[in-house]
Amino acid sequence: MTVTGHWWQPTAALDATRIGGQAYTNSDVRQVSAYLKETSRLQPMNVASIALGTGVPGRTIRQIVSDLDGRVMLIGKRQGGLYVCHVADESDEYTTALERHWRSERERVQRRRSFATKLPRWQQQMFADTDLAYDEDDDDD
Repeated sequence: MTVTGHWWQPTAALDATRIGGQAYTNSDVRQVSAYLKETSRLQPMNVASIALGTGVPGRTIRQIVSDLDGRVMLIGKRQGGLYVCHVADESDEYTTALERHWRSERERVQRRRSFATKLPRWQQQMFADTDLAYDEDDDDD
């Protein structure tokens, strides 16, 4: 096992890219930004390398990248990892990929909502199994 000096240690079961979350500090943003600013289309950096170099967990890095992208810098992505775009053309490939993903997820949401209409709701089941169901004949006299 490699000792990184960070509070977490990457292992086969729990590697640097699978821990972390959406919450992060200003220090995390500065560290990740500094690493990203050293990248280019010809020298991208993967999330694991950024995680091991900064001590910021992988999921947190992805959240920071998502929040910075298009606000502070334009992020590109290719097989070797992430990089900062220096010309607009460098961003086209990742923008197209993000758009395809967004469209796919939107279609998935629509499928899920459609499928859910065929399933019973909890409230329907709750009243169906008891004497609490309202009956027209039980009006007050």
